[in-house]
Amino acid sequence: MAFPINSTKDNQKDASSIIATLTNILNKDIQLFNSGFPDTQKEQFYAKLHTLLNAGVDIKTVLELLEESSNKKNIKATILQIKNEIIQGASFNVALEKTNMFSPFEFYSIKIGEETGHLSEVLIELSKYYNNKIIQQRKIISAFSYPIVVLTTAIVAVGFMLKFLVPMFADVYKRFGGELPTITKYVLTLSTIVSNYGLYIILGFILFIILSYIFRKSLLFRKWSSLIILKIPVVGNLVLLMYLARFTKSLALMVHANIPLNQAIDLLKKMISYYPIEHILASMNHSLYEGKSLYESISLHPIFPKEMVAMIKVGEEVNQIDSILDKISDQYTKELTHKTEILNNLLEPLLIMFLGLVIGIILIAMYLPIFNLSSQIN
Repeated sequence: MAFPINSTKDNQKDASSIIATLTNILNKDIQLFNSGFPDTQKEQFYAKLHTLLNAGVDIKTVLELLEESSNKKNIKATILQIKNEIIQGASFNVALEKTNMFSPFEFYSIKIGEETGHLSEVLIELSKYYNNKIIQQRKIISAFSYPIVVLTTAIVAVGFMLKFLVPMFADVYKRFGGELPTITKYVLTLSTIVSNYGLYIILGFILFIILSYIFRKSLLFRKWSSLIILKIPVVGNLVLLMYLARFTKSLALMVHANIPLNQAIDLLKKMISYYPIEHILASMNHSLYEGKSLYESISLHPIFPKEMVAMIKVGEEVNQIDSILDKISDQYTKELTHKTEILNNLLEPLLIMFLGLVIGIILIAMYLPIFNLSSQIN
């Protein structure tokens, strides 16, 4: 009998296509009711501003062009508001602040750029910052999108077997009577739990997700969720790398814009929503007010790697702190890329093996009494 050789390859392609589609969906900025100014739009906004202002176009005309070229109502409305504020005599940074769509980090950096005549440089740095931030987020998402899909499939498959398949065997074993193997008893008990409480487990999980979303910005939730994630092997290290890269990149941009360190740390507190770093910044600022250097302030907190502390010390000694911070950010970004690629390569076979092992144990547990019965008959 001939088997279609290409069928397996076609199935693999279909699976890869599904994963790619899901990854693209996860990579998009989720904006409820089309509100807000997502990071992807900010990256383009600053890049276009830089290009057009460098070409000699005045700010009012630039905003008119950006408004006309945008196909999203919320973005057009924000740009129109900025333009109207400027027409009424407000500076660019004040116009951004009044929209409530931009962080203090952004409009303060732009204020420095306007006052020093380096607005073009600040705009391109802001564009690079958001580009870097988007890339980091997508690397984390791509690393975990496949495992999430596989684990979801595994849970559904195992749940289906425990809910519908295992009870069929249980009814048969009740008719025959006799002592069942230990592994079979465990699987039957698990099946009973799933059958009786499966709906409550699902509802509890949905409720947990809803409550997590509602309280995601509360201090208590951010504290405990970030600390739990930090303790997870591999995952915690990847998340910490992402925020360390973001921390150093943001600080480098502000130092380059001649923002004093104390003000830069204050702005970072409003930018970085990662509790393990966020709660440290107040202590760092206190150390800076006491006259300590950035190196001394950072060295007091073990969350910052020793090599990072040493490089910052060198940067301060040679008066090139912004350049050093940029290099540290690039180093962490490359390390993040390398580790996510390794994780992707390792997780796929491991998860498939895990799924096969779980299903195999259930099948063995269900058929083992039948094998024992047949051997007794013989």
